[in-house]
Amino acid sequence: MMQLRFAGADHRVRRQLGVIGGRLGLSQRFWSQLLRVTALVPMVCAACATAGEGLPSEAPTTAARPSRYAIKVVAANIEKLDPQGSSWHKREPDNLRHVLGSVASFYKPAAVAAAAVDLVLGPDRAGQAVPPSPMIEVHIGDKVIQSAPVRTTLRPKWDWSFAVDTREYTRDTPLRILIVDDDGGELLGEFPPTTVGELVDGRAPLSHAGSVHALQVVVAMLSQTPQPARYQFSVPANRATVQKLYEQPSQDSHVWHPIEVLNGDTLRISATGSVTIDYALGRLAETLGPDGEEPGMGFDPKALEGCEGARRGSVVAIVSGKCLPVGARREITMVGESGRLLLLVNDSDRLGRNTGEFDVTVDVLSPSSNAVTSAGLE
Repeated sequence: MMQLRFAGADHRVRRQLGVIGGRLGLSQRFWSQLLRVTALVPMVCAACATAGEGLPSEAPTTAARPSRYAIKVVAANIEKLDPQGSSWHKREPDNLRHVLGSVASFYKPAAVAAAAVDLVLGPDRAGQAVPPSPMIEVHIGDKVIQSAPVRTTLRPKWDWSFAVDTREYTRDTPLRILIVDDDGGELLGEFPPTTVGELVDGRAPLSHAGSVHALQVVVAMLSQTPQPARYQFSVPANRATVQKLYEQPSQDSHVWHPIEVLNGDTLRISATGSVTIDYALGRLAETLGPDGEEPGMGFDPKALEGCEGARRGSVVAIVSGKCLPVGARREITMVGESGRLLLLVNDSDRLGRNTGEFDVTVDVLSPSSNAVTSAGLE
């Protein structure tokens, strides 16, 4: 049974990738959905008490023997004002609006000039209250697992999963769940300390924490004998193709799609093929393999924001807001992260004219299936 897993990053990189749509040319909806990191795990029961709404609170039926569990954090409610009674954030004035308004006023009456600027930039929202961007931090023993943030909302819906392995931790291992504002790092709420055993049994106290209420959690026991999962599909270099496939997923498993992963999984990724990076409407282009461009060579295509450390035009993996270089081959173990894995070509495709695709193979092994020989995967 395929599960989910992913990687977190520091607040700066996550926020950069959260606005990558503007730089890469992808829609805001595309990237906001991407960074929410939806977890597709079996929903066996609800494992939390709720404040008048959400999932039921009865505990799941779990086996006494040690096992691996998928914990799916579904949603929560956040108070409208911070503990001081103020708005969480306010929109800053737009300097571009001021410049355009000054220029327009030379040629038109003030009211007409203001209307013209609004038409270009949208209504002026300076000073408008902005909700937090909530993200989850789970502290288990000495490890911290992070979700990606949900964009500015008082009703976050993460649908994000992480794994808890009672073969690695005793049932008495301390566990803490925090909700943090990605916009500034402010703590929105920390639920009362609990243990691994209480969480997997559905008895963790998750009804109230600071400004956060009714955290909804679903617990599912994973297979004791998981099999390695293999995915084979193409990674297009063209940004519009990727956007379309994300918003309108194909039924063909060999077409680009996200992969669900959980912390503790090992990923073995390989890529072949070539792509053409177009710099000047066909008059200046470069063909690259999965390892991308040698530093200082060629035309230096513009990397995806947050992926500047990877070779331009190479295969990269984005996991919960963190960009990891992949190239032609790489093995990655998800240590403190969970979520949705996306493989992309590391070029912003500013002109929207990139062509070609890389053929990738991704083997996902859970901790138990890691003991299986890789001979059958080669």
